Amino acid sequence: MDLLFAKLDQLILIKTLLVAGGGLLVFYIHSFILFSYFRSPSYLFTSILLPPIAMIITSVISSNLALSLGMIGALSIVRYRTPIKSVYELALLFFLITLGVTASVNIKYAIFLILIIIVFPIILRFLFKFNFLKVQHLLINDQDKYVEANYVFENTMSEINNVIDLNNNIQNIDEDYINKKTEIMLKFDNIEEHHKIKNKIDTLKELKIKNVSVTKRN
Repeated sequence: MDLLFAKLDQLILIKTLLVAGGGLLVFYIHSFILFSYFRSPSYLFTSILLPPIAMIITSVISSNLALSLGMIGALSIVRYRTPIKSVYELALLFFLITLGVTASVNIKYAIFLILIIIVFPIILRFLFKFNFLKVQHLLINDQDKYVEANYVFENTMSEINNVIDLNNNIQNIDEDYINKKTEIMLKFDNIEEHHKIKNKIDTLKELKIKNVSVTKRN
């Protein structure tokens, strides 16, 4: 087994595919556990691209002190300006970077990390479902009555995030970068909550709503 891992460490293409596939798998599984918007194209592509990028950077600078210092200076000017929706999302992004760094050092640890990040949330969701822990409100689950509102904006998701925080209500995001259109599915406990958000959006001149449809679920 150790010989197999040693050979994998020498195959850069296999390692790249492994960390990219691992990142995608984790995000896809977690989208069913908590936030469904993790299945949007932007998040799935991020989960594929970020681990190999971190792995290659770590591999390149690991044996060269001068290059390491130069890379630190170059990376320090990069800013991640897209707003983070939750600390949970931040943890997953940190996982993607850690996965790439770990794979560049030891592929065995990277595989172990992928399995841990997949298995733990599934176990916790199982416990929550059967009321072993009294924190079900932390999870997105079906309620007896709620309201779904489908908004179509003529704005990008970044532009929307800059003027209003919809993160707690987002169920799904479909962003069309070419036509600059974003479709967002929001979930509310009651119609009054929806009206409150809708009225707030209507006052924001930066946002252009193309269509809104509301459905009551029982």
